[in-house]
Amino acid sequence: EGDIFYNIVEPLPAETPPWALDAAFLTGKSFLLGCLSNYSWTRGTDRLIDLAVLLKKAGRDDIGFVVAGTHGLTPSMPGMLGKIARQGGGLDAYARQRGVADMFSFTGHVSEPERILAAVDAVIKPTREANPWGRDVLEAMAAGKPVISVGEYDRFVETGSTGILQPHWDAGALVDAMGQLVDDKQETERMSAQARARVTEYCDGPTQSEALRLIWQRVAGAS
Repeated sequence: EGDIFYNIVEPLPAETPPWALDAAFLTGKSFLLGCLSNYSWTRGTDRLIDLAVLLKKAGRDDIGFVVAGTHGLTPSMPGMLGKIARQGGGLDAYARQRGVADMFSFTGHVSEPERILAAVDAVIKPTREANPWGRDVLEAMAAGKPVISVGEYDRFVETGSTGILQPHWDAGALVDAMGQLVDDKQETERMSAQARARVTEYCDGPTQSEALRLIWQRVAGAS
């Protein structure tokens, strides 16, 4: 209950230069998915490798992943992730071990994440916390990028409107949904416009400032 304010987000400047990606990685890629997040188990970035394995099996290695942020692993992680960490490897080593390294570009820390947004076609947040929001989501939408994420809160990411929202992570179902999105450029463009309009509606600076002014005015009047 009460009044809710959303973080203000500025649109991506039209002149933003895209992140320079390696030509070998780009070969054969017709659709790029960006992920902007330092790695942690709860953020679920390792799920992208599972997704890439299924995409490759389905013959969809035309989709590439651009992962910005630190991608180190910790030895306490379960299974193969922990084993790779104990050997000094990170998510890039995990991708190589699973046979999908050619589908990934790991950029490391990026001081200008807007350049990643300019380079990709959509953004994915494979969270284990079921929280399909955050600066990565809001700035992606402001840049006109459809978002793929996990959870039930659909104020921002909404299936069929601004992207793909799974109530629970299902890589197999996501492969099918992504394939349809990649193959339908008009649908991608429609979602891009919807994403930009959605974040403008809730995160526009003047609109939020006016809403806050009205609340202060109401509080002052009540006192």
